[in-house]
Amino acid sequence: MDEPNDHAIALSMAQAVEADAELIATLIREEEQARRDFELARQLEQNPDAIPETAPRDDVSQRDEGEIQGEEIQPEETQEEGDADDQPETTQVASPAPSELYVETKECLYCSDEFPIDMIFEAPCFHAMCQPCLIRSIRTAIKDESLFPPKCCGQAIPVDTTNTFIPEELLTECDNKREEYETTNRTYCSDKACSEFIPLRTIEAGIARCTRCETRTCLNCLSEAHEGTCTDDPESQRVIRLAEEHGWRRCEQCKNMVELTHGCFHISCRCGHQFCYLCGRQWKTCNCPQWDERRLMARAGELAAARARAPVPAPVARPVQPVGCRHRNYRPFDRVEGEDECNDCGSEMRQYIFSCPNCELVLCRRCLEARRNQRG
Repeated sequence: MDEPNDHAIALSMAQAVEADAELIATLIREEEQARRDFELARQLEQNPDAIPETAPRDDVSQRDEGEIQGEEIQPEETQEEGDADDQPETTQVASPAPSELYVETKECLYCSDEFPIDMIFEAPCFHAMCQPCLIRSIRTAIKDESLFPPKCCGQAIPVDTTNTFIPEELLTECDNKREEYETTNRTYCSDKACSEFIPLRTIEAGIARCTRCETRTCLNCLSEAHEGTCTDDPESQRVIRLAEEHGWRRCEQCKNMVELTHGCFHISCRCGHQFCYLCGRQWKTCNCPQWDERRLMARAGELAAARARAPVPAPVARPVQPVGCRHRNYRPFDRVEGEDECNDCGSEMRQYIFSCPNCELVLCRRCLEARRNQRG
């Protein structure tokens, strides 16, 4: 057994602990304080009305350096200090005892679930959104032009590389959709199996080349590129005739067909163009009525059947209010506690939902914010 070497190691450890005694005491006090805070938070969560008792005496804070040093490894008295002068010194760092850490959480405004603070995104309006709800809102906006760019309280959510909550592939998809939605007269691939948007940079001499399948599309007839004069597309003509039979209206800006199933005649197309459903002219440039009472009554019947309400006495006759007169910009919606299904997306909301006091339309938080953003 190499006693001089053992003595040198023991002496080195004792000197290291003595030098770090104050730091060790501070770390132990912090660990004890964190443990007590966690226990107090858990008690208050289980019983919010409970009055916390006076914090127990901090035994660790009362320990002086002498007590801590008393636990250190002392050098052997039988050895002479001079014998260890030439021996190598080693230092052993004492690590604090493991303790249960408190994880700070925050409630997501959209799903009402609690998430760790590092999984919560703060929107420009200072509302808290969890990462799943943020990604879901972006994907919804990508699919629905009227919701693009994604917003909260009318303020656009930053969708760029500075937002670390968004995956890189979703950022690329969002950039492509932004280019598409910002293009006024859009061209799509004539191949029905593709139908990909064709950027302006790939259009030359009246021919648009699809970046996905390389199909060439004629800009005049929107059919596959051909030689000679354009002819009418028979499929497009059939769609136009079908629209005339069913009373559909075509948006003059993006050329998409729009079918009105309920509500007033004010149409907000996905491309942002607003027009009258009766005449097709730009909104507020005609003298057409704003709504049809029969459509409003039919919509009220659909909502009543969907909610399966119990039979009630016949209502007193009263003037029919147009949809939108009581919830302009969707602000006066009431919060209704309990489970229900959103009329827009069909999501089952476990805790609460928002209901219009006029027409009983029920929306989840995400769809309500989407409608507000459309109006904004």
